[in-house]
Amino acid sequence: MGKNQKLEERKKRITLETGMLKKKGYAKHDVSISAAKANLLGLFIPMPLMAVLIVVFGQLCGWNSFVGGYDAFVDSPSQLIIFIAAFIISTVVHELIHGLFFGLTARSHFKTVEFGIFWKSLTPYCCCTEAVSKPRYLLAVLAPGFILGLCTSVVGIVIGNMSLLIFGIANLSLAGGDMCIALEILKFSKKGRKELYLDHPEKPGSIAFIKGR
Repeated sequence: MGKNQKLEERKKRITLETGMLKKKGYAKHDVSISAAKANLLGLFIPMPLMAVLIVVFGQLCGWNSFVGGYDAFVDSPSQLIIFIAAFIISTVVHELIHGLFFGLTARSHFKTVEFGIFWKSLTPYCCCTEAVSKPRYLLAVLAPGFILGLCTSVVGIVIGNMSLLIFGIANLSLAGGDMCIALEILKFSKKGRKELYLDHPEKPGSIAFIKGR
């Protein structure tokens, strides 16, 4: 299936989902953001957490260990090759984790999860064409950054492994766009309101469906 055909099929499924939700009394709202905003804010949003992890590593494992581990990592061609390969694989695993959590929570489960690649940037993506509740959507959006980024960094700190810390921080950086999307939802959301969220077919972010009173 070609790129345009795949996009049209995705739009068609989302249109059907939108029509069904409108019949149930939901109003549609666009909570997407531009790719430029996602890329820009995605660089800065994870930075405070990354800085905290580095400071914790330095305090617990010693700054000499931090500098020595960094030098050993950078000066070792084999470690760099392994890191680059692991990071490339993690970009795929990142999307698979999105798909896993969407598949576990959507009504039609994994039938509604779509994977693909943006060939211009050579980046994989995951899209869910069914609306899910706000907690489930946020869980699916943030899970890769938590598992591959935060948890991996914490393990690196606990065992004093600088390479693992760097790998975790790199994955937190990779999840910056997801964090940006989550913040947009939290800004839009209101307590006590019945809300469902659906991946936008073309832009970063989501489409919100609000149940009328």
